[in-house]
Amino acid sequence: MFSPRWRKVLRDIWGNKRRTFLVVLSIAVGVFAVGTVAQMQVIVSKDMVESYEAANPASATIYTDQPFDDDLVEVVRRMPEVAEAEGRRSIIVRFQHPQDDTWYPLRLYAVPDYKDMRINIIQPEIEFAPDPEKWPNPSTFPPPDKEVLIERTSLLIASHGLVPNAALGDTLLVETPIGKQREMRMAGLVYDIATGSAPWTGMAYGYVTFDTLEWLGLPRTYSELHILVAGDRHDVGYIEQVAREVEDRVERSGLEVARTDIPTPGKLPQDSTYQTLVMLLGALGVCSLVVSVFLLINTVSALLAQQVRQIGVMKALGARANQIVCMYLGMVTVFGLLSLVIAAPLGAWAARWIINFMSYFINFTLGEFSIPPQVLALEAGMALLVPLLAGLYPIFAGTRITVREAITSYGLGEEGFGGSAIDRLVERL
Repeated sequence: MFSPRWRKVLRDIWGNKRRTFLVVLSIAVGVFAVGTVAQMQVIVSKDMVESYEAANPASATIYTDQPFDDDLVEVVRRMPEVAEAEGRRSIIVRFQHPQDDTWYPLRLYAVPDYKDMRINIIQPEIEFAPDPEKWPNPSTFPPPDKEVLIERTSLLIASHGLVPNAALGDTLLVETPIGKQREMRMAGLVYDIATGSAPWTGMAYGYVTFDTLEWLGLPRTYSELHILVAGDRHDVGYIEQVAREVEDRVERSGLEVARTDIPTPGKLPQDSTYQTLVMLLGALGVCSLVVSVFLLINTVSALLAQQVRQIGVMKALGARANQIVCMYLGMVTVFGLLSLVIAAPLGAWAARWIINFMSYFINFTLGEFSIPPQVLALEAGMALLVPLLAGLYPIFAGTRITVREAITSYGLGEEGFGGSAIDRLVERL
């Protein structure tokens, strides 16, 4: 059986359900917000890095003003500083969907051998979760001749021209820069993490074979040279040095280098934007937790103001100040436990939903979902320690009262304790 003081704690909690609900909800909101953001940060950061590294992203990509062929690729591949080199072609065309007369841009990529990619590996999309009805079994790979595979993030933004009308098997009217038009069937979807996410670049992506490129009236040549350095692939300075040496070799072959892109090693192109978003969400979560702390302080203050005479009676019957303090801190702990029970599963559900969305919007593969133990520890710490720290001052202040002062007190409003408008509002609850 519980001792009398703990029975009083339970009676106070259960006897005023509206007050208990208000306090528990306020704490739970803060814990939920911070916990959700923490789970996003831990899980997404891990899965993004793993997905990106699995694609074997290029250390640098060199774009030329003139086309080149396999001879230059082989020359660069033999350089001691280069572990691997691969040529690709990209070109911007425009397309129309049968249900939309508007022309939209489409960047087409051609890869020499889709079955033997060693840099910026493209994968077939097994299931397109955002719209499985329009895109059932979209995993056709490699792209069939005279057909196109669409990068999955191209289907997330209506301005790309594929939403909401496009579906697997639809035929697009494609027009090249030289004015040649062809009808191309959308045969499936692919996942290309190294290229980036279409919503961030504002353009849809398509993938074709070099035979299809010739069918479109375009030359069977490369415009991009992707390289992997042979040394430390996370040393930006070393990568820049190797890229300059490759540029010199390319220019000695008679080509002009238009530009060289060196992505931040180990990070997606849109990583900085994602980190900014997480920071903003985290700040909002902390703000909600701070608000819950102030509400808890006022609630405990109002409760103690109501129970001044009860505190006096307990002291008159022999209760020590530390026993009364522990009793009210125990009540605050119960509030925290109840909020944790609410916030932890809701935070996990919200994090899962947001991460599922962001895995497409940012374009990475989501691994097996779990609640990281460090996040659970953070949520437990916030739900238990923050309310205890917030309740220390009003509890110590309220239990210092003497027996005589307590017996002669009129409760709410004495000595300014619990006399604010917020205190009176909480007290009425």
